Amino acid sequence: MRSGRRLRVLLVVALVGSGVSAGGAAAFEVAAAPDLQCVRLAQEIAPPVQPTVPAGAFGISSPFTSRALWVDPRSQAAVAAHQLPTSTDPSTARRIRQIAAVPTAGWLTSPDVQGSRAQAGRILQEAAGAGRTAVLVAYVIPLRDCAAGESAGGVRSGSAYQQWISGLIAVIAAIPQSRRSVAVILEPDALSALDDLPADRQAERLALLRWAADRLDRIAGVGVYLDAGHSDWVPSSVMADRLAQAGIGKARGFALNVSNFRSTADLLAYGQALSGQVGWKRFVVDTSRNGAGPAPDGAWCNPPGRALGAAPSTSAHGQLDALLWIKPPGESDGACAPGQPPAGQFSVALADDLARTAGW
Repeated sequence: MRSGRRLRVLLVVALVGSGVSAGGAAAFEVAAAPDLQCVRLAQEIAPPVQPTVPAGAFGISSPFTSRALWVDPRSQAAVAAHQLPTSTDPSTARRIRQIAAVPTAGWLTSPDVQGSRAQAGRILQEAAGAGRTAVLVAYVIPLRDCAAGESAGGVRSGSAYQQWISGLIAVIAAIPQSRRSVAVILEPDALSALDDLPADRQAERLALLRWAADRLDRIAGVGVYLDAGHSDWVPSSVMADRLAQAGIGKARGFALNVSNFRSTADLLAYGQALSGQVGWKRFVVDTSRNGAGPAPDGAWCNPPGRALGAAPSTSAHGQLDALLWIKPPGESDGACAPGQPPAGQFSVALADDLARTAGW
């Protein structure tokens, strides 16, 4: 995934005979055109759908009020810590074990309904059995990350997305209500990168998010957070409009900084401003890799010199519901440099770099 900054295209026009001094110029912001790669991919998948959202009750309760966060003993970091060779530097081994002991989100990225249901079911059952809150990331929207490519994929149609979400709902609903406590981060980058898509696919994406947010948040014990990018990507007024169209009224709130590096202070300010524009909805912030802030050049794909951020905390403050480690540290953003693994694959080197920079 990208979680990068949207570039603005500026048209500079020399003003001759217009009263502007010699050499003067005016800069006009040009509306971004759909990404050509997204347009091509959109033509290859099923036509857009417009799912309807029925009227009815929905929940807005916090999933973080009464339980600690689930630490997955089978996370990629935990598996790597267990499998480290004896020749591994003891300090590195210690840092990887420490990372594995911090609660992180479980990412559901496969378009395969049965495989995703099995993965989600295992996490939810183990979390419920331990009396903990599970954090899941749904990341399979059609035309996912189509422009950047590192995490390109998702399901192949809107109807397939509805089937996928319905499968996730069935797994969540199978957990007894008294033991059910789940936060769902819905589709990182989907709204921030909306204008990469052709107009009909933008409308479909918004409709799918509305439908998913409504259906998921109807389940007792579930809090849905629509992804809203970060503080240096989309202006809050623009994101507020997108969130409204994507069904923020039927969700607990929104998520910020997923897989990115913006500072917590900037994100809290942006989150409070955005919350005020969407009915004072709550929000969560990903602090997994923001301990040193963003890279000086704004790089988003495994930039060196970044650091682990503040530990997850469910102590509410203002409109903030929680600080979370949504992007598991050490899981690659993509094979963007020689020797780096594909997106989503754990790397001891990447994890250790984040921990060492943070002083672990």
